[in-house]
Amino acid sequence: MASLGHSSLGLGILSWRDRLSLENALKSYKDQNLLSLFDQTHVFFSEQSSEDHALATEFGLSSSGADENLGILGGFEALAQSMETDYIILVENDCPLIENFEEAKAQIEASQRLLESGDVQVVRLRSLREPGELFNTVDKYKRMYGNSFSSSMRRFIRPGKARALRGIAPYVEDHPHIKFPKQVLKTNEASDLGPVYKIDTRFLKWTNQSIMMSRDFFLKKVIDYAKTAPTTRRVNGFRNLEIEMNSPHWRNNDWYVGVPQGLFTHRRVGERGY
Repeated sequence: MASLGHSSLGLGILSWRDRLSLENALKSYKDQNLLSLFDQTHVFFSEQSSEDHALATEFGLSSSGADENLGILGGFEALAQSMETDYIILVENDCPLIENFEEAKAQIEASQRLLESGDVQVVRLRSLREPGELFNTVDKYKRMYGNSFSSSMRRFIRPGKARALRGIAPYVEDHPHIKFPKQVLKTNEASDLGPVYKIDTRFLKWTNQSIMMSRDFFLKKVIDYAKTAPTTRRVNGFRNLEIEMNSPHWRNNDWYVGVPQGLFTHRRVGERGY
């Protein structure tokens, strides 16, 4: 890929068990020649095995790993530290590509322009039309902003919750920037599928799913904070980034999230053993 503004771009894949999902995702990237868009593509394996690295090699990818499970935070930190590019797209092993090469190229280039300009600090690349498994925020939005009496009562009783959900509008509404002109801003960037939006972090939570940002921002503003965030909540005994980042540190930093139409879905085809 001809890097924009002389900045390099990499794709980082975090994998823990479930080689079937990883293989499914890698096949989707290969089918659309997605990896040609990156200066570096790297897989980091938690609880690594020789079979894991053999699969990465089969697809022409560099890889590294740890013998133990590092958890989400530790795994993503190790992955980012294994990369060398200025900007990174981070996905997990169950995030296949669902758009074609031209759409992927258009969205990635538009996202990098927004990041390089400083208009946004993070870009979500999870598909708006098909976000996939374990994405219940759309249902929460529909319950809050439906046309029923119960929805209007929810907005009346919980106005703070209602405001916080406005950033989910691009996943549901045809014209979210018209419905919520103060919270959902339409940028000058677009692809064939539609516009790219810009949303204040007060109205859109941090997610680990299919995200793009500068490597420096991720390591210094996300990882460094999350490692020492004042919370005792854990997932399987580990910090997982989403718990730590969905806090005043994320909401009150004058950061913005870019939201294009999205490229990846969440689809697990294998088992992790839990």
